[in-house]
Amino acid sequence: MNNSIRAALCIALIVCGTCAHSQPSGGDKKPGWSGTVGVGPFIFPRYNGGNALRVLPAPLLSVTYEDIAYVDLLRAGVYLLSSADKKMGLGFAVEPRFGFRPGYGPRLTGMTTRRDRLEGGPSFDWDNEVAAINLAYFGELSGAGGGTSARASLYKQFLKNERWDAGVLAGVDRISAKTVNYFFGVSATEAIATRPTYQPGGTINFNLGLSGTYNLDKRHALMFGVNSTRLGGSAANSPIVETRQATIYYVGYGWNL
Repeated sequence: MNNSIRAALCIALIVCGTCAHSQPSGGDKKPGWSGTVGVGPFIFPRYNGGNALRVLPAPLLSVTYEDIAYVDLLRAGVYLLSSADKKMGLGFAVEPRFGFRPGYGPRLTGMTTRRDRLEGGPSFDWDNEVAAINLAYFGELSGAGGGTSARASLYKQFLKNERWDAGVLAGVDRISAKTVNYFFGVSATEAIATRPTYQPGGTINFNLGLSGTYNLDKRHALMFGVNSTRLGGSAANSPIVETRQATIYYVGYGWNL
């Protein structure tokens, strides 16, 4: 995967991160795929914990297939069980988690590349009258570092009409020590005077965000979002971290299916 595509996908993941993805919902729906497909620029950190920013175009996918399967940015999944009203669904989902290369920041010089990896596992959605809730437990699926993460997110839609569809989100990501050490640890062979050896434990990252669409007409829409992740102490205290706050902005042009 070349660096431009990799970085674009990384941003889509962070924006999605613990955001509530396409929820199973009741009501009439046309058969086949529904949702919005778009593309747009992102402003995002070069790596999680770095100050340097990049701007890249990236695909924006927020689509479902008849309440059976969905793709929302970089989270994809299928529902294996669901309630009769489609308000609750249990299934399997996958997401990538991206690493870094030594050239991504001055504190990474001489570090070993941390490979991108795919994570996946059971995912539960509950769309109730108050908010949409997602709970997921992911394990490492691609042989890059091992470890697990337990995620919980809450999405509250506050505006819905013919033009606007917008909501706010909050989430937590409990990351195991093995995962944190792979992405934020410093081994003895990587240690230098300004970057001591570091073996972190597990941590909890917190997310807050806003996302939405503005329909220009029935076929076309503007897509936008902002998401801020605050690294938990074990990750934030790593000598490779320049800032514990990572904020991503995106805006794009989409086509409603």
